[in-house]
Amino acid sequence: MIWILNGEKLLTYCSIEYEYEEYFVSIEVPTYIPNMPNYDYDYLRDELLEQSFIKEIERHKHYRETSVINGVYFVFFFDKDIDFNSLISKLDKEILNFTHGIYPEHGEDIWLHFEINYKSSSKDRFYDIRFTKQHWRKFINEMKAPLFIDNLKGLDNGLLYWYNERKIVKKSVFLKKYLSHT
Repeated sequence: MIWILNGEKLLTYCSIEYEYEEYFVSIEVPTYIPNMPNYDYDYLRDELLEQSFIKEIERHKHYRETSVINGVYFVFFFDKDIDFNSLISKLDKEILNFTHGIYPEHGEDIWLHFEINYKSSSKDRFYDIRFTKQHWRKFINEMKAPLFIDNLKGLDNGLLYWYNERKIVKKSVFLKKYLSHT
């Protein structure tokens, strides 16, 4: 026997927060270059986004979306692991050429202030799970069978919170596992 509780109805005041693993490469555009009064961050940023090597990233078969954070960080998300080392190597060369094209005398100085990073890890792995119980129903703690919570505030569609194990699981994985027992 298993229990699945509807968090939307039974646990209205409870919530969950969590982090998950992702695949992305980020470019930080320098907002200021010391000893370079004619440096124009806005122009450089706008021109960077129009470059063919950036458009090439957006055409990659595993590209998902771009997020701009504080107007400084450009984060390119992918739906699976790719060869980030070669992508970063290519971006490094392209950004050097790009900065030389805009600022021929100071291109390398500007290029040295760019930061390129990546993160490569599975989105199926959840960590730092924080479940907040408010107006908790005491009978829930008495349940011995596996207990799953659906529609919990803060939990993405397609996921369940496995209360007994303090884990987040995909509904599709849950259904495959438990439907095979019926």
